[in-house]
This record gives sequence, C-alpha cells and structure tokens, in this order.
Amino acid sequence: MLLMLNEQDIHQLEGKGISREGFLQQIAHFKKGFPALKLDRPATAGDGIRVIDERNVEEYVNTYHERSGDYKVLKFVPASGAATRMFKEVFAWRDLLIAGVDPDSLKESKPEAKHFFEEMRQSRSGKTCR
Repeated sequence: MLLMLNEQDIHQLEGKGISREGFLQQIAHFKKGFPALKLDRPATAGDGIRVIDERNVEEYVNTYHERSGDYKVLKFVPASGAATRMFKEVFAWRDLLIAGVDPDSLKESKPEAKHFFEEMRQSRSGKTCR
C-alpha cells in the first residue's frame, strides 16, 4: 500500500501516539470495513445517557452562553448516516437562522420548521407533543 505522508503528517500521527502500523491498519479498515462490535447493552437513560433535569436546563444554557466564547464551538455530528439524514433539515434551518433569516419568516416559509419548533417548545414546557 503506497501512501504519501509528509513530515507534518508523520509528526501529527506521532503526536497522537499512532504508529505507522496502526495508521496503516486504520486505512485498511476504511477500505475493507470495520470489524463488528459485540455490544454489552444499549445505552439507556441513566446507563450511558445522562438525562438533564428540566429544572437545570436554564442553568446549563446560561453556562454555555457564558463559556462558549472561550472555545471554538463546532456542531453536533450524528454518529450514523440515518441520524445525519434525520437532522438534515434541522441543520439547514439552523444555517438559515445563523445567516440572519427572521425566525417568523422561516416558520412561514417552512411549515415543517414551524411544526418542529412548536413541538420543541411544548416538550420544553412539559406538555406532551400529540
């Protein structure tokens, strides 16, 4: 397998503790596929998933706003292709809002966005959605 790595690539791999053999094995996995994992159990609320108490949401939101300027905030990346497709529209709406589109205009032009945001508001207020 011929791979062209420059000095910077090699230095970055070494800095991450990745050997040449380990790197080649990772590339092979991408080419051939990854071995199947045997999962112990699914993640559930309280066992792998931390449930945020509704009473603490405002505190977490405030903490995020206070500290996010100290970091480079990227974005949520779903772990599966299905999740990526599921959130595609939500990310598109977010990008429109970031670009300055008025939220009310977005909801008027995209009925599904209006429905989504109404459902989110209801779920945050403790009301059931449907």
